[in-house]
Amino acid sequence: MAHFVLIVTVEVNPGDVDAFRAAILENAKASVQEAECHRFDVVSQEDNKNVFVFYEEYTNAAALDAHMQSEHFKKYREATEGMSSARDVKRCTVIS
Repeated sequence: MAHFVLIVTVEVNPGDVDAFRAAILENAKASVQEAECHRFDVVSQEDNKNVFVFYEEYTNAAALDAHMQSEHFKKYREATEGMSSARDVKRCTVIS
């Protein structure tokens, strides 16, 4: 079965970038400790440091659902509530 990928783009409010970065990096570090999370990359857009992109790879969609119930994810969501002005989420399947 092909792995499941989530690609998330978040535009963070300018005054919240440092706090957001700390929260998402903590979440990413904890996420890759999950048995079915195979990758969690966090990048910032080169020409706009307020924009972050996450590439998350899981065994399947159920593993993503489990991730979203984890304490570290809930902590991240609570810590970053109201910090972003835009969010785009793409659910994907790995094909190669």
